[in-house]
Amino acid sequence: MKIIDTTILVLLLILINLKLIGQSGEEIRILPAINGPAGNYIYVVGYGDLLDNPSILDDTKEFVIERITKKTPDEATKESDAKKIGTLKRISKYKDLKKYYSEEKLEEIKSQFGNLTEDELTSLYLNFKSVEDLPFLYNLIETKQALGMVFLDTEITKGYYYIYNIIRVSTNGEKEYWGNAYTKGGLGNYTLKHLKASWSQASARDSSYHLQWQLPVSEDLLNSIVKDSAHPDESYNEVLQYLPFKYSDLTADVYTNTGNGYQYSGNYYPRLSDNNDTLYFEVIEGDVSAETVTAYIKLKDEVYNTGISSDTALVFTEDSASVQMIYNILVKDTLNGINISWEQLPEKPYYTGIQIIRYDSDEMRDTIAMLDPIATEYTDRNIAIGQYYRYSVSAIFVPQSGLVQPVGAQGTGTFSRFTKPLPPYNLMAETMGKYIGLEWSSTDEPSVYGYYVYRGTSSENLELIKGPIFEKKFIDSLEALSGRSFYYYAVAAQNYRQDTSVYSNIVSIKPNKSIELMNPTPVNLYFANGKIIADWDDIRNGDNIIEGYKLQRRESQNSEFENIHDDLLGKPSFSDDLIIPGKTYSYRVAAVSIYGDMSSYSEATQITVPQNIIGTIDVFSARNLTHGIKISIPQMSVDNQSGFNIYRREEGQEAFVKIAKLDGRTFNYLDTDVINDKYYVYVITINSNDNREGSRGKSITVKRK
Repeated sequence: MKIIDTTILVLLLILINLKLIGQSGEEIRILPAINGPAGNYIYVVGYGDLLDNPSILDDTKEFVIERITKKTPDEATKESDAKKIGTLKRISKYKDLKKYYSEEKLEEIKSQFGNLTEDELTSLYLNFKSVEDLPFLYNLIETKQALGMVFLDTEITKGYYYIYNIIRVSTNGEKEYWGNAYTKGGLGNYTLKHLKASWSQASARDSSYHLQWQLPVSEDLLNSIVKDSAHPDESYNEVLQYLPFKYSDLTADVYTNTGNGYQYSGNYYPRLSDNNDTLYFEVIEGDVSAETVTAYIKLKDEVYNTGISSDTALVFTEDSASVQMIYNILVKDTLNGINISWEQLPEKPYYTGIQIIRYDSDEMRDTIAMLDPIATEYTDRNIAIGQYYRYSVSAIFVPQSGLVQPVGAQGTGTFSRFTKPLPPYNLMAETMGKYIGLEWSSTDEPSVYGYYVYRGTSSENLELIKGPIFEKKFIDSLEALSGRSFYYYAVAAQNYRQDTSVYSNIVSIKPNKSIELMNPTPVNLYFANGKIIADWDDIRNGDNIIEGYKLQRRESQNSEFENIHDDLLGKPSFSDDLIIPGKTYSYRVAAVSIYGDMSSYSEATQITVPQNIIGTIDVFSARNLTHGIKISIPQMSVDNQSGFNIYRREEGQEAFVKIAKLDGRTFNYLDTDVINDKYYVYVITINSNDNREGSRGKSITVKRK
């Protein structure tokens, strides 16, 4: 019996809003309870109580059971909510046993105890004090109910929470608080879903069979299962995680299929291993007419909660002595291999295949084939010439069925007949860094000794470069391979007699190596007719792998070089007309191969585009008018002209002074800042669009009148 002290119980009761006060210092027990298909079972008197006080049932008149029902764990309750739902006491007469056992079960019990009478059987229950008094009946929940040890509450609702108060009434009428129990309707045995039995053994003989399942129940495993099974209502975990019976008390319902679907075939008790960590459930059946039997079990606890289905066991009612095996094999030399043949096995469901094991002259063992059970021959081609081999052929049966061929049928053979090898095929080449990788396929012939690789610069001129090679791949790592050339490859196979096949398919590939190209000479630059002409030495004359040139330009020392054409230049010159007078340009050129490789650029050379020349005005007029001196410029238009500047020098002055700036559409100017009888000298310059001023032309002298 699990005992919990008052402090822990009070904490639990606070969590579920139920207040219960015991005597000071008294230990208050939490009684085990578990939900089953029939209702809630409360274990009022347990095995520990019997050990502590064998007369406990004799000294008890009855146990009064009170119940509080809650829809949710946090629903508030009070002490007056506890309602009496029944009493629990030991049977007093034979007919009371009929409340718990069927007539058939009672007859079986009386027979098992030596054909007892009704009164004698009743006496066993009335005088019960220890488990030994009812040795094979004690594990039945009905027995514990009949003894007055377990109370069943059948009036429950799935999902509701139940709190039970149990009061013991002694034979002299004294009452004492006995304990509390907690459970939930429909909860069941929440740990069973974590326990799955596995099929561990099967055997058959003379139309009978033996099946065995095993279930680990080590303490560490069960503790982890209880932990994993923690109920989502945390306030109940302390009481709901505890089951009122041992895992060794589990039984198994067996379901068997002999060809007409699965049928219930009985409930079986387990056998506990010597080290108490494994349960074994064993089923033995005799005189079975079906050839094939499948079965599984479902675990069941003592209140009839069932678990998940186990592994499905399979057994055949024939044993190894009665089923047909492979008894003889024929081993003979054949073209390019050794052939093994045998008599076909019957088409029975217990065969899964045929295994062939080979031993060479050094007794090295190798499983060389797993064949379909209806196969009758196999040709071994993965062998060496002149080597003697011993073969063992066995029938393979369904695992764990108990059927096995202990010794395979055996025979010996050697390989000596072979043909000229077939050529390799599907040869492929790829660049692997700076090397060339080859890979090919071939027919798996045991007579093939190795492969030879050939290379050349044309498909008609191939030379041997490597062999023999025992893999179907090769890396050509010759450093002298040039990125300027394509190389051609082929592969041939050779057998042990040194017969060589024809070439495989021929492939070509160029190594992924950079090509060293000569740098072009620096660019020569000229300015003519408003264009910059660039040319350089045509180095294609000395290297025919060069396809063309790439010319770049930059506009200043601080800018980046840029491409000035789209396609490769097919000649060593270029005419650049997208230029601006007065700017300085730099040019450089690189060579490009037919494979796209590019040399480094030449040294940069530069040129400055000359400015446009601004003209002078030598012919204009200057004459006196009433209000001043009028300067008239011939109407004219020159390149880059934006306007005119008029300069004047007065009599007695040495320097000219600009007195007017005209736009390019104004050709007359009246100088009103003049004095009579004084001489004035005029000269004119042209302004350009790029804000430059031209030179002064011829001057004209005028006397103001």
